[in-house]
Amino acid sequence: MALHPKEKAEQMVKELGAQALPEAEKRYGVALEMLDLKEQGFWLDVIEHIKTQ
Repeated sequence: MALHPKEKAEQMVKELGAQALPEAEKRYGVALEMLDLKEQGFWLDVIEHIKTQ
């Protein structure tokens, strides 16, 4: 089951610590290259949640 962006952000921070934001930005970049609007929106939301934690 896919996680909500907030849940994914929390999971990434827990697992990756300070590397969570760069990893999310990397995955957003991949979504940009793939022209996948759904994934782009998902990763933008994840990035915003990481920044506000």
